[in-house]
Amino acid sequence: QSEEGPATFQEDDEGERVEDPLKEEMRTKRREAMRLIANGAKLIAPVIENSPVGGFEWVIECLRSHGSASSSSQWSSRVSSELEIAKASFHLRRKEFDAAIEVLKGFEKKDPAFESRGGA
Repeated sequence: QSEEGPATFQEDDEGERVEDPLKEEMRTKRREAMRLIANGAKLIAPVIENSPVGGFEWVIECLRSHGSASSSSQWSSRVSSELEIAKASFHLRRKEFDAAIEVLKGFEKKDPAFESRGGA
């Protein structure tokens, strides 16, 4: 198992497990696309609306509505979670600690995986 996740295997004619390069390539492309979308969203969020926080909220809402309307909800959920953290970071950089705490508390309530990692 690598840093990028478990290898994808298929069985050959003799029943031996061999890596499936096409599935691995698709996984790599999907991961790269998600990274590019997240980076683009982080770049435009602070300037798309009248206030940076409004921009983050707009982009997050767009991603969530897209994710609920399509089969790609996993990646849009991940990207919107990354943007929630970026919004909290924005508040922290401006020393708006109460706002950052509220964003992170809301994020924790929405993401059960985050909640389970919090106790570890």
